[in-house]
Amino acid sequence: MYTCYNFTLFKGHFLIVHIMRIFKIISLTFSTVAAIGIVSIAVASNDIPKTSSNVLGAISIPTTRQLPSQTFGDILVNIPIVPVKKSETSQPQILAESAVIIDLESATPLFEKNSHIPQYPASTTKIATALVALSTYSNSDILTVPSDIYQQSQGSSADLVPGDQLSAHDLIRLLLIGSANDAAYTLAINHPNGYDTFVSKMNDLAHATHLSNTSFSNPIGYDSQNNISTAYDLSILTVFALKEPEFRGIVSMPTFTASSTLIPQKTYSVTSTNELLTTVKGVTGVKTGWTPLANGLLITSIERNGHEVIIVVANSRERETDTRLLIDWVYNNYTWE
Repeated sequence: MYTCYNFTLFKGHFLIVHIMRIFKIISLTFSTVAAIGIVSIAVASNDIPKTSSNVLGAISIPTTRQLPSQTFGDILVNIPIVPVKKSETSQPQILAESAVIIDLESATPLFEKNSHIPQYPASTTKIATALVALSTYSNSDILTVPSDIYQQSQGSSADLVPGDQLSAHDLIRLLLIGSANDAAYTLAINHPNGYDTFVSKMNDLAHATHLSNTSFSNPIGYDSQNNISTAYDLSILTVFALKEPEFRGIVSMPTFTASSTLIPQKTYSVTSTNELLTTVKGVTGVKTGWTPLANGLLITSIERNGHEVIIVVANSRERETDTRLLIDWVYNNYTWE
């Protein structure tokens, strides 16, 4: 059985028909699937679009790898393989208040625990920060560390020196790998239209990707009633982000050293805050988070046997242990046919 919807691609003149395969899929809105670009589609001429663009206009989201296809009249549709649960088994016992597992290719939820309950996202906010920065700056753009950096970016830091200059390329890596608050603030304050516009762009991104329970008030992830999300929304944001090749490459890096452009040149080194990246086979990213109110968060991408899933745990005292349990559970209980 297939359910059909119509929508117009953001750029171009293609009329796209999205055909979604229904097995035992937990309800997932079409608008979310369309926004993250999960399904690649060809029109009658077989002129297949290679990428789709998000509403920010500068982040190009590639389609997924070649998928099984079926033809409906003049339209060729690539259908993602949807995971199938092997059998009914007990749920994993995790400490996290909220959690969700999403199949990356089909955007199918495979597990959830209170996944729509609002949570403080802490430094997982920086996924949105990075996407806005990638859409705002070229890698060669040189940004100046602001004079109020120490006052405005306390906590996790790359120890940036006020007045120093670094490329946007390096700052985005310090942001995602080392969770550097000073890199986040530097990226936001250097926006051509100012800090507030940068944060506004983060909220535009949340709206464009249909994160209905998410809002951002700062690029760092400081706790605020206006900086809020859910495990489910964070999983969809991550699926979207991992379609951006540069983002995917950055979050897979265990270490990074940035160099300033001023003389004498300074260097800033960070190590990934995601310990699973180097201790669990198949983990490819993505982002950690912690504040006293948020407790521990961990967003993980992992690929085994050619199948990649996104795991989000939020408000957890044992985020790594919870994630390990969910990794074992999902690959033991689902098959991709």
